[in-house]
Amino acid sequence: MPRAVVSALRLIRHVLVLLAAAALVVFVAEPIVISGPTPLISGLAEADRIDLYNQVIVVTASLLGFIAAAIAILVSLDVGRRIVEELKRGESFKLLIANMLAVMVLLFILTSTGIAGSVLEGGKGASHGFEAAYEWLLLGTGMELILVGFYFALVTYKVASAGP
Repeated sequence: MPRAVVSALRLIRHVLVLLAAAALVVFVAEPIVISGPTPLISGLAEADRIDLYNQVIVVTASLLGFIAAAIAILVSLDVGRRIVEELKRGESFKLLIANMLAVMVLLFILTSTGIAGSVLEGGKGASHGFEAAYEWLLLGTGMELILVGFYFALVTYKVASAGP
């Protein structure tokens, strides 16, 4: 495997693990544990599913803008300053940026599929597979957002503990 591919996969390894864990929860564990209809979204009334899609669209679109602005600020920091050198030392800053980019992609996909789900529910109704995929994407994106928050806290702590 080319070195660039291995390096890229190494940076997004946590994203892949979280999406795989979310897939296990939604596609394997949920049907075993829950006796009612699965995915859970399919148990909602049509109007409630449309409301869910619409609310998630608003939240994900807002987070998408915030993440894009945060990435732009972080990558444009002045490398000549000592605190920025300290920030970029080690792997945590690269992991933060890589995971922020991954969460940005996931938020875009989640927003787009939410729009599609809202339209589908208004017409003939979304398929069972679409609802399961949407639930998987929602869970995976949520877990990735938590991981990005952890990386951000880690990088911030590293800068704060570097001293004057």
